[in-house]
Amino acid sequence: EIDENFELETEAQELVLKMTDEFVKKVTKRAAEYAKHRKSATLQAVDLQLCLEKHWGISVPGLAVRPRSTTGWIYRRPNLIVDEKNTHTKKATS
Repeated sequence: EIDENFELETEAQELVLKMTDEFVKKVTKRAAEYAKHRKSATLQAVDLQLCLEKHWGISVPGLAVRPRSTTGWIYRRPNLIVDEKNTHTKKATS
């Protein structure tokens, strides 16, 4: 719990603002690189989300644009084969 009368000193306020500004610049720059990699001229939420999760471990509620898997950043379904004789599905073994 924070005391409602608590105030930051001017130097501390300036430092927090400087750190925030630097963080926003870093995130924006890296997210723009992701957009460029997608061959897009537009920065999208997916670029920011991927950057925040991958580089800083930050997940923004409501911005979950890609499910995260244990094998990588892009969710991949296993290859499936449909057994037409028995009408059930099994994983491909390749």
